[in-house]
Amino acid sequence: MILLDMDGVIVDIISGCKEIFGEPEREDTWNIHEWWGLDNDTFWKETENEEFWSNLNGFDRWASFYNQLISMDKVILCTTPRLCPHSFSGKFKWIEKHFGRGFEDFIFTTQKHLLARPGVILIDDFDGNIDNFRLCGGEGILVPRSYNKNRQIINSYEFVLNELTLWK
Repeated sequence: MILLDMDGVIVDIISGCKEIFGEPEREDTWNIHEWWGLDNDTFWKETENEEFWSNLNGFDRWASFYNQLISMDKVILCTTPRLCPHSFSGKFKWIEKHFGRGFEDFIFTTQKHLLARPGVILIDDFDGNIDNFRLCGGEGILVPRSYNKNRQIINSYEFVLNELTLWK
């Protein structure tokens, strides 16, 4: 089974943030509020509406990437919503819009590591999620992004698919 993160993996949350705040001064830390020199609360308050979360764009080729994954194994979207109701409802609407009404292969959780076990692979963009998942007995693939330790790797989806061949 593959657990597939949404934000930063198939959903381009950074472009959505750029629409609100403009171009950032930097893009090299997980704490993206620092990219714009804002404190955490001020930054995320601007995203506390359903429209932000439901209208984010997917990355180029995300659907093709997803289709390649489902040809390999069962895929469950596994996303961590912000702790506000609009993030939950907006992410749910995004899923409905892109996967159809009745799609049930998703989990909202702040505790991805609790799903770890042998044979389960987490695909995520946050180093900490991957590290915790592996510590709890699962496998993890860190999607290369400018704010994680795989930042030098290009062709993110190709990298992930190549890594998956090690376990499949």
